[in-house]
Amino acid sequence: MLSIDITDSEVRIIRVALQGEKIRILKALTRDITPGVIENGQINDLFMLAGEITELLVSEKIPFEKAVLCINAGGILYKEIYLPKPRTIIPMQMEDMIMNEMGLSDTYNISYSIVDELYEVETGRQLKVIATACPQKIVDSYILLAKQIGLPLYRMVVGSNIVSLLIAKRPRDDNQSPFLLLQVDKKFININIYVDNNLVSSRYVQVDLEDYGARTADPINLCIFDNIFRLIHFFGTAPGTESIKHIGYFGHIENVDALESTLAQFNLPFSELGRPFELSAAFSGFPFTRFVNCVAACYKLNKIENDVDLLDSKEVRLRRKNSAFLFFAGASALIFAFIVIGLTIYTDTLVKNKNNELLAVQQQYEMLGHEELVAKINAMKAALSVFDAYVQKVNYSKAIVDFQYKMTPDILRKIKDAMFSGMVIEGDVMVEDEDVTATFICPDNSMPSAYVDALREQGYFESIDYKGYSTTEQGDFTFKLYMKIKGGNIFEA
Repeated sequence: MLSIDITDSEVRIIRVALQGEKIRILKALTRDITPGVIENGQINDLFMLAGEITELLVSEKIPFEKAVLCINAGGILYKEIYLPKPRTIIPMQMEDMIMNEMGLSDTYNISYSIVDELYEVETGRQLKVIATACPQKIVDSYILLAKQIGLPLYRMVVGSNIVSLLIAKRPRDDNQSPFLLLQVDKKFININIYVDNNLVSSRYVQVDLEDYGARTADPINLCIFDNIFRLIHFFGTAPGTESIKHIGYFGHIENVDALESTLAQFNLPFSELGRPFELSAAFSGFPFTRFVNCVAACYKLNKIENDVDLLDSKEVRLRRKNSAFLFFAGASALIFAFIVIGLTIYTDTLVKNKNNELLAVQQQYEMLGHEELVAKINAMKAALSVFDAYVQKVNYSKAIVDFQYKMTPDILRKIKDAMFSGMVIEGDVMVEDEDVTATFICPDNSMPSAYVDALREQGYFESIDYKGYSTTEQGDFTFKLYMKIKGGNIFEA
C-alpha cells in the first residue's frame, strides 16, 4: 500500500506492508512540487501535479498500488461541538447535525472524531465532537488527481485529523497534558492541542512570507513563535482550560537548532514527536518526523468514533449512490433501446415485404383483369394495416426510451432541488413511465408537508400522493411519495 502526504511545496510517499497493527516501511520518497501548482491546499494545475507524482513513482519503480492520501489546506474548518447522543450513532445523521451546528451547506465535506461522552441533568447524554469541514471542491480535485495518476484511492484524510490517531495510541501522561503538537512545513504550520490524548483544538496557519519576511530572515520560526504564544496565553487564562505542559514537533524542519531556540523561549519542555513502537523500516535512517502524516494515515479507523475518511462522507456516499442509480437506469434504457431498434428493423422488413407482395398482386390484377384477385388484395391490405399499427407502437416505445434516458438525471435533480437541509433520499428513486416513487428521511416532522408544497410549486410533478409520515427508531421521520411527471416536462440532459 502507498501512503501519500501532499503539501503546497512537497509530496511525501511511503510504501508500507501491514500486518495487524504493525507497519513496516519498505520505501520512502520525497519530491519538491513546482511553485504555484498547489496554493493553500488547492490544486491549480492538476496535470502538472499528476505528472510530477507519476514521474517520481515510475523513476523509483514503485507499483501503482491502492493508496491513502493525506491533504493539508487552509480552507478547512475545525470546531468543537456538543451533540445529543443518539441511541445508534449513524455517520450520515451525525454529519447532518454537525453541518447544521456549523451553519454550513452541502458544499463542505464533513468528518468528525468523538472525543468524549458527557452527562448533564438538563441536557442528558452528550457527545463531545471535534468536527472538520473541508470544501468539497478540494476533495473532488484530489479524487481527480488520483484518477489521473492511475492510483486506486483507498482513503483520504486531513493531516491534523489523522495524526490524532497516532497521539491517541500513546500512553496517557498527566505531566504532558495539555500537549501542544506543532507540524512545520515550508509554507504553513499546524498546531494541535491535546488533552488526555484527545484533540481539542486545531489551527492551520499559512505563513505569509511577505509579512514575516519583511521583519526577519527566518519567517517560519517567527510565525511559530507568534501563534504558539497566543495559544499558550489562551490556555493559561481562559476559563475551563489548563496551561500547556509540553510541546512536540514534527514535519519538514530545515533548521532544527533554530526551531528549538524558538521553542525554548516558552520555558516549557519540548521534544521531537516520538516514533511509535509498532513502526519498523526495511532500511536504516528512516526520517519518521518528516513522514508522520504518511505513517498515521496507515492506521486502521474506528469509523463510528473517528469518521475522518473524506471518501466516506455523506456527500460522496450520495454521489456514488446517485451515480449507480443513473448508471443502472441508463444501462436499462440502453438495453431496452437495442430491443426497440431490433424490433424496428424487423417490422420495417416485414412491411417492405408485404408492400412488395401487394404491388405484385395489383400488377397481376391489372394484367389479367381477374376479379377473384380482389379478395386477395383486400386481405393483403388488412394485413398491412395491422403491421402499420404495430410499427406505430414500436416507434412510440422508442420515443419513450429516448425520453426516459434523457430525463432520468433531471428527475433526480428536480427531487433534490426541492429538498430541505437535513433531508436524504432513502433507497432508490423508482421511475416507471411517468410514475415516480421515492422515500425520504428528515429530522423535522414539519418537513414532509412543506416538501410536498415545494414540489407542487416547482411544477415538474403532478398527482402527488402523500399519506403522512412515521417515526424511525433514531427519532427521525420518514415518508413516501407517489407522483407523476407532468406532461410536457422534457428537460435538457
